[in-house]
Amino acid sequence: MHLKVSIALIAYLVFAYVKAETCPPESLTRPCECLPELDLTLECRNITDASVLGGISRRTGDITFEKLRMFNSRIESMPPNTLTKKQFKAIEIYDSKLNSLFDGIDESNSVRALDLFHVEFGQTFPWSQLKPLKNLRTFVHLVMFCALYHNV
Repeated sequence: MHLKVSIALIAYLVFAYVKAETCPPESLTRPCECLPELDLTLECRNITDASVLGGISRRTGDITFEKLRMFNSRIESMPPNTLTKKQFKAIEIYDSKLNSLFDGIDESNSVRALDLFHVEFGQTFPWSQLKPLKNLRTFVHLVMFCALYHNV
């Protein structure tokens, strides 16, 4: 019995260590940063050109990230190819400005959670752009002091 418990514990520790060490080299994710949280998170700050995300997507190849987190950014829209290729399951955007949310994202995306905190849009909120998010389960849009929470 002790042998089974010991083997299970060793396997868990090895898996946890390997999981935490799967971030690609920093040079591939700059100017963003890879954070080995429960799963890989790509965290970006002060992005003003959406092509930065496309560059990171190309440089990191087959590496997938669980979450994209952006702070203080001003971009036209989230690049749809990057969102689909990187298989982000969660997107969090804080204190940012976008003209639109997604421009032409297809239904093969993996987005399950979308959290927007103090995000301004060029015009009204682009509700129609949520339609292709077929896997979306949680949507939070916090603007100033009122919040819209929708569990899909």
